[in-house]
Amino acid sequence: MTVPHPEVTAFLSTGGSLSVEKRGRNETVLSAEGVSADFQLTWREGRRDEPRRSVTLEVNGLQRVQIERGYIRSQVDLSVQSYTRPFDQFRVELPPGARLISQGQAGYTLASETAEADRPPIENTQWVEVKLDEATTGPVEVRLVTEQIRQFGRSQQAFQLAGFRVPGAVRQSGYIVVQVRGDWIVRWNEEFNDRYDIRRVDEWPDRLPKADVAAAFEYYRQPYSLRAKVLAPRSRVTVEPEYVIDVSRDYAVLTGQLKYQVRGAKIAHVHVDLPDWEFDASSIGPAELVDESQLAWSEAGHVHIPLARQTMGQFAINFRARKPLPAGTDQFKVRLPIPDADTIGATRLTVLSADNIELTPQDYGDAELSARPAAALELPARQHPPFHYLFRHGEDVPRSFQAARQVHTPTVTADVSTRLVAGPKSIDVQQRFHYQIQHGRRDFLELQIPARVAQLDSLAVLRDGESLEVTLPDDLSGQANVPLRVPLNNELGKVAIDVRYPWESSPPTSDSRVSVTVPLVVPRPDEFRAGRLELTAVDGVQAEAVLQPWQPVESAAEGAIYEAEVAAPEVIVMVGLASNTSRVGQFVDRAWLQTWLTKSVRYDRAVFRLRTGQHSVGLQLPRGVIADSLEARRNGQLMENVRVTEGRLQIELPQRESSHVLELRYAVQPQGRRWFEIPCTMPRFTGGAFLREPMLWQLILPAGEHLLIVPEGCRPAYQWQWRHLGWRRVPLADDLQLERWSGAMADEVKSDDLAGAVLEERNVYLFAARDMQDTFVVHTAPRTLIVMAPAGFVLLVAYLLIYVPFLRRPGTVITGLTLLIAAAFIFPELALLVAQVACLGIVLSLLVVFLRRTLRAKSAPQLVIQRSTGSSMRQHTTELFFPAGGGLPSAGSTATNPAAYGDSFAEPDS
Repeated sequence: MTVPHPEVTAFLSTGGSLSVEKRGRNETVLSAEGVSADFQLTWREGRRDEPRRSVTLEVNGLQRVQIERGYIRSQVDLSVQSYTRPFDQFRVELPPGARLISQGQAGYTLASETAEADRPPIENTQWVEVKLDEATTGPVEVRLVTEQIRQFGRSQQAFQLAGFRVPGAVRQSGYIVVQVRGDWIVRWNEEFNDRYDIRRVDEWPDRLPKADVAAAFEYYRQPYSLRAKVLAPRSRVTVEPEYVIDVSRDYAVLTGQLKYQVRGAKIAHVHVDLPDWEFDASSIGPAELVDESQLAWSEAGHVHIPLARQTMGQFAINFRARKPLPAGTDQFKVRLPIPDADTIGATRLTVLSADNIELTPQDYGDAELSARPAAALELPARQHPPFHYLFRHGEDVPRSFQAARQVHTPTVTADVSTRLVAGPKSIDVQQRFHYQIQHGRRDFLELQIPARVAQLDSLAVLRDGESLEVTLPDDLSGQANVPLRVPLNNELGKVAIDVRYPWESSPPTSDSRVSVTVPLVVPRPDEFRAGRLELTAVDGVQAEAVLQPWQPVESAAEGAIYEAEVAAPEVIVMVGLASNTSRVGQFVDRAWLQTWLTKSVRYDRAVFRLRTGQHSVGLQLPRGVIADSLEARRNGQLMENVRVTEGRLQIELPQRESSHVLELRYAVQPQGRRWFEIPCTMPRFTGGAFLREPMLWQLILPAGEHLLIVPEGCRPAYQWQWRHLGWRRVPLADDLQLERWSGAMADEVKSDDLAGAVLEERNVYLFAARDMQDTFVVHTAPRTLIVMAPAGFVLLVAYLLIYVPFLRRPGTVITGLTLLIAAAFIFPELALLVAQVACLGIVLSLLVVFLRRTLRAKSAPQLVIQRSTGSSMRQHTTELFFPAGGGLPSAGSTATNPAAYGDSFAEPDS
């Protein structure tokens, strides 16, 4: 190389030999031998004072590049050392467009210069000369900080990040890390595969930062190239919607949460479409994230949600909307929201309904879940389980949700469990009400409590073992039952309420039992579903429940458990000493007595469902039983060798059985029958027996005989119904139903007399009796007498009213009617029976009046006048008629005329 200077000092950057030869006055020739392909040859004017060897430098660099808005800042730590002679200065080439902003530190100074002044400043390469305070072979640590002013995003220009080359160094290597602050995007213009000067690495020295590093590189030589484009950020919005739709009778409420993930540039607003929904602006949130003053939405459902500040990263938007539902429709269909985003992730949908609404959605395939996935929105407690759906990323989200809808009426049902603990002086009542509240929440429950119980100081109303504050009316006087309000907290489902109180009773004696009527708390009649009663006894007593509607449970030991299908406001308990009741030990669950009355013989059929632990049972039969007619069965089997002693029947029972159905048939000679009165003696258990249910007594009379009044001690178990030409008494159960109820065998007629009665028309009456009485007195009368007596009585009354004017006075009529009405109230059965046959007498009375008026109209009235010597006239009639021409002629100076009466009730003399 020829240099146009006479005095030149040259340097060779790499190994090899360099010769300097002067030619002519103004030229110098530089020759290098043994150099590599890439080397640097530098020179300067001036003569060297003495020949010296080239400096062999090695440079290791650790560079950190920070890309921020508007500039690129680089910091490099250079470690320089010489392998030959000491050095006191070296030069560093900065990246294109970079300007030095750091100052020299202890041990060295920095001086910068522009190598190419004719190029634009952004492309100029600046050199920095590093001067050491003293010459050394190193290593020397030098820190340089540069800055490039750039306009990112306005062009696609690539920027060179490589640099900090030291000319003349035989080896230059190091690491470079790039950090991006903000949301700028860096794109590398270099290919790093098969490069021999630089490569991308995942690990670098600890002196360089580890956090927020976009890329790291290792270079092996200088110069090298690391060009990058810094692009303006672009927003990438991903949203994961979560919706909860709450369906009621009149409207649907949508609660939504949109979970956003924003990458790249920050965003200032989001959008969501709510077709068919009424957007609730007050529900948008959170308040610190949403600018409510700029919120806007259209009638089409497009909602513009501005953010309070530009945001990126993760955040969530909450909102709510409402949709009215048409009345009377059984279909439910709503469109789902549509958020505006680059990517819609997993969509969660939960649909729940009000307590009185039942939904049947259409099939959404695998999206329906049995359990709700992890979600942020809370669900209220409802009766019906909600429907959960998960539409995963990439799956099609339906535009609408559709289901069949059914509206239910709110209902409350109660099962009552009652436990009675009978003692010598009191009965402890423990009741639990198992409520089931469906299709509607309740703030309170109402119980019907007897006023006598409400006045007890020991009354306790509990829930979960804690006492409740209940509400009772202030005035309890004169009321049998009062409402008791139990407060609830807007509850649904199962609720258990406990009521406890003691009920005092008279102590039983060794010779008798006591009957205790225990009042019970009951739910409202329309809420009651089933009742269960458990009766136990303590302290040497034994107790039995004996009143309907309590039915003993067959599987319960000793009949201690009962059930009822209707609400029972009380229960009658028979309490006795254990020693006495255990001796009796006879309990009749059901009893049916059938009595046939014929002209000559009475036929009885008695069926008892008996439970006892004794080996035998005794029955006292009525007087006059015909011995040959007696037939006894146990559980349908005919019993042989039954013993009857002085009217007492003794039946042997198996030792291993406690339940029996005893059936007796016998004939009885009439005893003590009087006019209109028939005493009927009934069989009874010797030693007594507990009757759990009222006994049913079926009375059968011949067709010409009718019952006048209900026997004392009985209540009717029949209804008055219109049959043929009049009202008749129809039993509530026929023979077949009674046989099934009592467990008796099918009836078989044994007597000719009885067979004839069966074939003839008969009058059947059914009664219920609480106790098994010894005798029932039946009052009957023949049909002829029942028909003729009332008819004749009515006819007589009508005749008296016609011919006895005194009886037609208002006072007399009112008195008679009052007596008749009073008699009808006292004897209602007889009054209805008599009223029907009395119609015959009324018809006859009307016929008499009609005939009388008809016959009298056909006969001419007669006037008879007898003359006498005196001044008087005698008229043999109460009727006086005057001719049309005037009055009667007078026979004398004086005439006495009787007063004239009307012709309504008068008869002329014959």
